[in-house]
Amino acid sequence: MILHLRIVGIIFFFLFAVSMGFSSTPAPDDMEEVTPPLTYKVGMGQILVEGGAVEANLNRAVSMIDQAAEKGCQIIILPECLDWGWTYPSAKKLAKPIPGPYSNILSKSANSSKTGNHRNE
Repeated sequence: MILHLRIVGIIFFFLFAVSMGFSSTPAPDDMEEVTPPLTYKVGMGQILVEGGAVEANLNRAVSMIDQAAEKGCQIIILPECLDWGWTYPSAKKLAKPIPGPYSNILSKSANSSKTGNHRNE
């Protein structure tokens, strides 16, 4: 059974984990242990979410990720259901799995913009 999950506000945990390089597999013995910072700068990514306008919604989310990274945010919280919009009639039917094509776009954006890589000294 394949469980299809919606892109929700919780996606920031996934983006943070991917951008920080966290994994469920143990690190090799010769790899330096990474200690996460004790505090994080969090960005609230408020964007327009248009029902059914996936490409435009994802473009706005990517732009918001870039803006948050430029301001030193390590975590960005994006609106729930930002792909199809929660009011779109076919949103549940058209939802993509996580990981999947939409979450991959957001994850790549977080990695390339260095979200999560700014350490508090």
